[in-house]
Amino acid sequence: MWALTNASVVTDPSNPQIVKNGGPADVQALVNGLGTQSHNRTPTNVTLSTGVKLISKPSALHVPPWQIVSAELGGVALRTATWWASPKINSTTASTNIGCWDSSLGTAGPVQIATTGRWGATMFGLKGGSGSDFNHAKIGVATASGAHYTVFGDMNQQGALSGSDHDCGRSQNGRGGMFFVVDDAILRDNVAGLIQGDTAPIEP
Repeated sequence: MWALTNASVVTDPSNPQIVKNGGPADVQALVNGLGTQSHNRTPTNVTLSTGVKLISKPSALHVPPWQIVSAELGGVALRTATWWASPKINSTTASTNIGCWDSSLGTAGPVQIATTGRWGATMFGLKGGSGSDFNHAKIGVATASGAHYTVFGDMNQQGALSGSDHDCGRSQNGRGGMFFVVDDAILRDNVAGLIQGDTAPIEP
């Protein structure tokens, strides 16, 4: 629940068509706290009882979404497939300058942006846009040797890497979201195969 609140999840607890709140008073209080703008600037990173990691990006923390995932996983290199459209964030390397950052965060590793994927012999698009060759995926995999992370999120790689305060707060940089990280080699390898293909240009 704290991860949802931290991400400023959009909902209306007073609308019974969306939320049916009941049970213990402390649980009801937590649910009633949803649907408001959080001013917190600290991400959450917890391991659930299932072993899945849950990372929550607060909306007040104006940083590139998938770079914060990398940083919260110790700077691991990632390949991601998201709705890659204007304002686009290009692929980055370890040397790419990320001005839209917070000193409280760790260092982000390289983040590749997949623009095509493959299912068997069929190629498909992973850019944002309209038509049949576009995709609203929000997934990523670790590409570093020995790292077996697969990430399922709700944020696109859109916003800015550097610029003014206004630029840094654009698009997904200025929104909250959550990422579920599964550490499993077989899943990672299969998802990696799904999003192999072309890659967005590298930001110098």
